[in-house]
Amino acid sequence: MAEITASAYQDLRNYIKTNWQYIVIKSDKGLEILRIKTDDPRVTWLSSDDAQIMTVELRLTGLDFTTKPIVLTKAEIYKTSVDGVPMVSETFMPVTLEVDADKLTITINIQVPKVI
Repeated sequence: MAEITASAYQDLRNYIKTNWQYIVIKSDKGLEILRIKTDDPRVTWLSSDDAQIMTVELRLTGLDFTTKPIVLTKAEIYKTSVDGVPMVSETFMPVTLEVDADKLTITINIQVPKVI
């Protein structure tokens, strides 16, 4: 079996950052509540371009949701703006946003091995 090279892993990381463009937030009922493009100002890639673990952070407030209270439990990353299949799925402890001033930071880590 052939191993992929460090350049191939870098290509995968570049592909992920360029093409996995939508973060979906889901409720405790499994419903999609919000879909945000990764170039939105509320989204930040925290990791360096060659990091083995790619980290993306999403910062939300109660103002981002029209219906409150809302209980959130999952973040997923998609390639498409509508529907699609999640490329990454991260479940977290339920968080309830009740008022506009409530804040939530979601951090998603995507592991892409790095050949040394």
